[in-house]
Amino acid sequence: MYIKKNHTFSNLKKFVKKKKKSRQMQFEAKCACTNIKQFIELEDKHICNCSTCKRYVGGKTCTYFTTPLHNFNLNKTKSYASGVGSKRIFCSNCFTYIGMVYNDHECVYINSSVLDEMPEGLRTYRHIWTSSR
Repeated sequence: MYIKKNHTFSNLKKFVKKKKKSRQMQFEAKCACTNIKQFIELEDKHICNCSTCKRYVGGKTCTYFTTPLHNFNLNKTKSYASGVGSKRIFCSNCFTYIGMVYNDHECVYINSSVLDEMPEGLRTYRHIWTSSR
């Protein structure tokens, strides 16, 4: 992309492509004991192939769906730091694996196993740790 040297930062905004959001869909997320039971809007799908995620879900991949951080009540959860800037969250009562929160992201990654139904039509935004397949 060619940009003239005298362009200001505000003029450059029109050249930057913004991330397109998937359409939002509302689903119920709940743990095994229903201590956590809330309706949330989901935005994007993320697939992880890391060994830790696969261990938690007992599968070949782990599918997460994002919801804005302000949409999910973390009061009834427990967490532990699972990496630099990230934590895994669980129900504080039955210890169902709920998902992940990253310090620098404005969303919660909800594990698909806590959703009442598998969302369709949401685009896959990230597919990570593919070398771990």
